[in-house]
Amino acid sequence: MERFKTDPFSHQLHEVDNFWDTPHRCLWWEQGTGKTKAVIDTAAALYRAGKIDAVFVVAPGGVHDNWVRDEIPAHMPDDIPVMTYAFQSKGMRTKRFQNYAPSLLEFDGLAILAMSFDSIMTQRKRGAKIKYLGAEYAKAFLTKRRCLFVVDEGSYIKTPGAQVTKRLLAAAKHADYRRLLNGTPVIDSPMCAYTQVKWCDPEIWSQIGLHAYAHFKVMFGLWQQIQIQGGRGFPKLLRYRNLDILKERMAMAGSRIRKSDVLDLPPKLYKRVYYDLSSKQRTIYNTLQKTLEVDLGDDDMLTVDMAIVRDLRLQQITSGFAPTDDGGIENLVTICEEAPRLRALEGIVELTDGSAIIWAKFKEEKRNIAALLDKMGETYTVYSSKNRVEAKEDFQSGRVRFFIANQSSGAARGLTMTKAKTVIYYSNTFSLDDRAQSEDRAHRIGQDQAVTYIDIIAKDTIDMKIVDALLAKQDISNTVLGDKGNILDE
Repeated sequence: MERFKTDPFSHQLHEVDNFWDTPHRCLWWEQGTGKTKAVIDTAAALYRAGKIDAVFVVAPGGVHDNWVRDEIPAHMPDDIPVMTYAFQSKGMRTKRFQNYAPSLLEFDGLAILAMSFDSIMTQRKRGAKIKYLGAEYAKAFLTKRRCLFVVDEGSYIKTPGAQVTKRLLAAAKHADYRRLLNGTPVIDSPMCAYTQVKWCDPEIWSQIGLHAYAHFKVMFGLWQQIQIQGGRGFPKLLRYRNLDILKERMAMAGSRIRKSDVLDLPPKLYKRVYYDLSSKQRTIYNTLQKTLEVDLGDDDMLTVDMAIVRDLRLQQITSGFAPTDDGGIENLVTICEEAPRLRALEGIVELTDGSAIIWAKFKEEKRNIAALLDKMGETYTVYSSKNRVEAKEDFQSGRVRFFIANQSSGAARGLTMTKAKTVIYYSNTFSLDDRAQSEDRAHRIGQDQAVTYIDIIAKDTIDMKIVDALLAKQDISNTVLGDKGNILDE
């Protein structure tokens, strides 16, 4: 009997040797450092010791498929009897699944159920004949089996009031062993740490007197109450504080692994390509910016929704399009035919050797990029939830040269795309989680060459504001996790 099906790296072996039977554990491991294998090896050890007979994985849509399709077959030791199922929302009403579902619950071996965050929220309507939808089946699996409960990409656990957070916190009570996986736990704010750690270890915050989220916010943030017209108000965060205490608690909850510490990976190289807006774009951009400032007032008084709308409109203009007055984002008008951002991309493509990923925020941008690549005679695939397996395989096999996707989509999580030696950010989001996840699709185990990251930036526009915001968030994350270095560094 072999202990491991695939040889672990030293950091994976250390995790399994020292913490395999620890009830609650967070793996703050960067993308590409092999945290999935470490959890599979942990599950094998727990099963052999008679402590569990099931693994329940909740992950982003598509990533949960990877566990069953790729990771379990690759790393689970062959002597362990395994039955797996990747729960599909579209298939759960079929007779095939309804007949299969009881078999997984009764399986005499290690039963493994992988489910998406969306699926765990689905429930039967009262009186419905169908027996198992996502929520009911998850509860049945957790209560009938002795489970290792895994949340892959813990940043999906949001504020305490979010419905998915409530569902996961309630479900966790039925599992004696829990593992939370997240390489970017405080990527957009230290406040993100509260519910993630509480899901894994319910007592860790109360041990220092933080019995509610309100206590946590006061402990780690300095707030000011802002009054707006009509007497309403909202708390504004002035700055974070006591981050040394937060860093200590995060270290107690689990381990932090960075690729630079444990893997001999080639470097990341960063480059920025700047361009000027057309005269028409600049006029519209400046006019809209001024109008928004008059309509919305001082930035300090903006609501979150107002700020999002403002930044969305300005970012659309830099890409050469904008919504009409009578429609939303799908009812668009082209500002200028010369499309300076597309011309900048064309120049990059002409100078790029090998395969490349192109990330873009808007659907219109993806359509424009595809049209440009068609014109240039290039091969490409446009990622969607319907073709996620085919798109990845087409790119990794070399059948297409370019992979086009939105960095907020499932393409930015769970996929290995080491075929890429260049990653192009046609446009960015404000989320550092989106950025970190999308960067690491190419920079992970299996990459044997340096990866070049190229940001296309319109001069003197919101593009620079986004880059500055990402760098500021990275600095806070580094402080809490004890990391060094930044993404986007030139």
